[in-house]
Amino acid sequence: MKPHSMFLREGSVLPSGFDLSQEKFIENWMSIRDTTAFALDIKVRAAGWHFFWLQDVLNSSAASRSEASARTHAIARSLKKIREPFNVAELQLITVKRYLGFWVANVMLITRHIQIGATI
Repeated sequence: MKPHSMFLREGSVLPSGFDLSQEKFIENWMSIRDTTAFALDIKVRAAGWHFFWLQDVLNSSAASRSEASARTHAIARSLKKIREPFNVAELQLITVKRYLGFWVANVMLITRHIQIGATI
């Protein structure tokens, strides 16, 4: 995962015919492959829907014996904090450092939301 990676809550309602390459990330969340918030915003608005950037910023940390595991666990912790009905998250920042034989990942996610109407 790298900054601006996108995540979509499973079961989210999307515009008809909307095709996103998704991969299971954790329970209730999918990783959207090969897209950024900017590209997703263009696709959503072209379909006549709305893509909101919300004020919620979620920070989490995790430590593990592998760099990949620390990243995954830190992102998962932030995703689990996102309350309904918000259905999209953008990985804004990720840092990973090694301390005393462990990898420590710190992440910042920004909540986003896709919906048909203009008001939440």
